[in-house]
Amino acid sequence: MNIKQVADILGQERIQVEVTADSLHVIPSFQDENIYKLEKRGNQRIYLFIQYERGSGKETILETFQSEEEAAIYFLLVTLQSSFYHNYIFPNKEKNASLNMGNPNFTIADLQTALSSLHVGHVNYSIYDEATVPHSKHLSRVTPSESKVQFIGKNNQVVIETMELENWDAYSVMFDFVYLLALLDEIVNRLVQANQLKGLSDDEIATFLTA
Repeated sequence: MNIKQVADILGQERIQVEVTADSLHVIPSFQDENIYKLEKRGNQRIYLFIQYERGSGKETILETFQSEEEAAIYFLLVTLQSSFYHNYIFPNKEKNASLNMGNPNFTIADLQTALSSLHVGHVNYSIYDEATVPHSKHLSRVTPSESKVQFIGKNNQVVIETMELENWDAYSVMFDFVYLLALLDEIVNRLVQANQLKGLSDDEIATFLTA
C-alpha cells in the first residue's frame, strides 16, 4: 500500500486529504489548525505534528518509517481512529449521556446497555469470566474495584492491555475499544473484498487502538 492508495481509501470515508508524491495530510477544517503529516525526507518517511497556532509552524517528529507501505498503513490507521472518535464515539456518548460514560457513576450494567445499542454489523467482546474469542476485546478483573481492557489477537492471545484502571474508567475504555474495533472491521472487510487490502496484523490493530 502507498500513500496514494491511502488517500483514496480516506476519501471513500469522506476524509479530505492533500496528497503529493512525497507527502500526505488531512485537510484541516479551519485556517491555522494544527495538522499531522506524513512526509518523505531522504530515504525515510516521517510522521510529524505541525503546530500552526499563532503561525509558529513548529514541527515535532512523532514516528519514523523505513518503507512507504509501513508509513502509509500507520497514517491510515491513526487517521481512521481520530475520525471514528470524532464522528461516532463522542456523538454516541453525548446522545447517551444518561449512561454516565466516562464518570464514576458508569456501571457494568451501563456498559452492557451501551454496547448492545451499537449500530455495527458485529461486535466481539467478553466480560470477566466469559471465555475470550480471537480478534476481540476482553474486560479482565484485577481486583473487586479495578479492571484491565485487553485486545485478544487472532490466536486468542493477549496482544495489548491497559494498566489497572478503576472499574468505571475501564468500562469507558472497553466501550471505546469495542466500538473502534467494530468500525475498523467494517472498513477492513470492505477493502479486503475490493482487493485493496490483504488484512491487518494484530500489531497493526493494536497500533490503531492505542494511537
